[in-house]
Amino acid sequence: MANVWMHCGPLMVNADKMSKSLGNFLNIRQTIALPGVTDSDAAYQANPREAEMLRFFIVRNHYRSTQNFAADNLFDAQQAIDRLYQTLANVVPDEVIVDWSAPAAQRFAEAMDDDFNTAGAIAVLFELSSLANREHCSASAGLMRALGGVLGLLQSDPAVYLRSPSRYLRDARPTVDNNLGDDEIQALIDQRSQAKADRDFALADRLRDQLNEQGIELEDKAGGVTQWRRA
Repeated sequence: MANVWMHCGPLMVNADKMSKSLGNFLNIRQTIALPGVTDSDAAYQANPREAEMLRFFIVRNHYRSTQNFAADNLFDAQQAIDRLYQTLANVVPDEVIVDWSAPAAQRFAEAMDDDFNTAGAIAVLFELSSLANREHCSASAGLMRALGGVLGLLQSDPAVYLRSPSRYLRDARPTVDNNLGDDEIQALIDQRSQAKADRDFALADRLRDQLNEQGIELEDKAGGVTQWRRA
């Protein structure tokens, strides 16, 4: 009935084996659940950032290694996948069909062929991210995204992804609990832009601080454009 048997490493929660008998059992829905959202599809639609973080958390370790669902590890995984998405936000990726003879693609394939070494494959994505950022290389960003797609990663719109909420941010500290919606955030950004145009820099700074206190980071781009992300 089975041609391949893959023996996975144990699942842990804070260094204890995950089990129903210990009362520390977590399923995927619970890990990415939002308050008041019980349907799994609705949870994913409302919380795509955490859902992709969880996939990244799993594949960045070898399947035979121990997976420890500790808060620090989940925070670290969220920050890591966010860095890849920030690359896609900073460097518009080319549309790429993977050329498996290219050096980076070869290293990715070799890692995957080596006992499904997804950790090695993830390392290639970070190499391409560094290259894309350093040289502002759209081809490298495009290849990173295309290879990420093999693992089901990096296929969301970076702007939408980075604006999505997550509880696993800020150096293992809970995200600021706020109720600001996208329209409210944009309205404050527009007020700040007008204040800068009026040379009321004190008001502009206060508005930036107000957004920062609500867990919203701003990045001013050329041409007076301001991008934002939940951080």
